[in-house]
Parts: sequence; C-alpha cells; structure tokens
Amino acid sequence: MIQSYKKYWENYFHFRGQTSRSEYWSVIFINSAISLLGYWLVLYLLGNLVQTVVSVADNSKAYWVVLVTLVLVTFLLTVFWLVNVIPFLSISYRRYRDTGLTSWAFIIEPVAICLSLAVYYYQTKVYESNISMPLWLIPVLLVLVLADFLIKILPTGTFNKI
Repeated sequence: MIQSYKKYWENYFHFRGQTSRSEYWSVIFINSAISLLGYWLVLYLLGNLVQTVVSVADNSKAYWVVLVTLVLVTFLLTVFWLVNVIPFLSISYRRYRDTGLTSWAFIIEPVAICLSLAVYYYQTKVYESNISMPLWLIPVLLVLVLADFLIKILPTGTFNKI
C-alpha cells in the first residue's frame, strides 16, 4: 500500500501507462484517511475554539493558540488537496486506460467534478437568493459518479476483450 502511494507521487505528471485496481484504491484509501484525520482535527479544534471563547475572555492565549492551529490545519488541508489535483487526475486517467477504454471516456471525471461544483454553488446560493437549482443536475451527477466508480472497479483489460 505504501509502495502504491509512493508510486502515486512519483508519477505526478505521468498520464501514460497503467494503474491497477489495487494501486488506485490504495491511493484513494490513504488520501481518504489523511482527509478524514484532517477534517476531524478541524472539527475538534473548532469545538475547542468555541469552548475557549465561551469559557474565557477573547484575549486569552488559549483562544489564539486554538485559532492559529485551526487556520494552519485548514491551510495545510487545502494545500494537500490542491497538490493532489494533478496526480489524482493522472492516476484516474491511467485507471481508465487500464480498463481498455478510449481516452475520450475520461471526460466523465472532469464533467462530474464540474457538476459537483455547480451543485455546491447552487446549494450555497439557494439560501442567499431565489436561485433554484436545475432539477436535471442531481440525477446527471449521480449517473456520472456511478459510471466513474464502476469503471474504476473493472478488472484490467475489460474493454480489450470485447
């Protein structure tokens, strides 16, 4: 698993070649564990920040320590995910190619990411104004995410055999 993660970072800009199912899902597992740990830490720090603000005055050192730590952890998580964008796209692209699909099939992933951002945008704007989310957005997004997931769990060379 660690070897797969090391290979993930070594192949940062490498869009050629193949990625096996085990390599792909090992990387997804490790990135998910890092993210969950980071988000748990952010929530823990937020809880401590609120508790500190409620229990002591604003100018206490504990308040500032928790606040600075919270900002630092949030910054590090953001940097982690920004640095992960290119290797994640490259490993996903290699996984698509490994199944034997044409390179054009990979368009599913960027479209799904863009639709996810659109859903997030509409969800935040619903409460601020009278903007309503287009009804077709959610089912299309769900179909694309399901298709992406199914492609990534297929064995190597599935579409080469057809």
